Amino acid sequence: MNEYVYRINTQSGLEKIQDNHFRGRRWLSGVNGGYPHALLKREHATLSITEGLFLVCFYSNHAKAEQSLNSDFSYLGQSYMLRCPKEHVVAAGFNESWDDGFKEGDAYLFWNKENISDRNANFSSAGIPLEVFEIWKDSKWQPLHQYFGGNVQAPTSNKVSNSGMNRSSAAQTDKPWWKIW
Repeated sequence: MNEYVYRINTQSGLEKIQDNHFRGRRWLSGVNGGYPHALLKREHATLSITEGLFLVCFYSNHAKAEQSLNSDFSYLGQSYMLRCPKEHVVAAGFNESWDDGFKEGDAYLFWNKENISDRNANFSSAGIPLEVFEIWKDSKWQPLHQYFGGNVQAPTSNKVSNSGMNRSSAAQTDKPWWKIW
């Protein structure tokens, strides 16, 4: 049986996905303010001038993610609970640790170190295939690509990124949502 990890993403956060992979965000010491991430602070001190750190955080269980969705994300507009098998995060090249911004066991901090280029200035080269993600909708897990593939309209904006296309236009082209954003 798969061990799943869970995240909450806003609509606008999902719209930043440029291909069919969920990628870690670049972590910059000092810029990311109040986040504890002592591990990343230590790793950052060892980086060469050409390297960067990337992170992606997941809750360890459905209940913690749902609690966050209903409290922490309630004011950020439309947000979604996602899950994926933990093995896919590790297989993508991310190191596993506990997120020290939470009680140990509640949330994971997955991170990696990469040489920086124009391609990964903001998001990691390493990525988790979106096809392994599911979304919690109507009290059940559904494939993420199916939800955004035009089968279900997102409850907020129909606008897709800055392209001016809407989801109904995306559905008419039969293209996966991440190819359009």
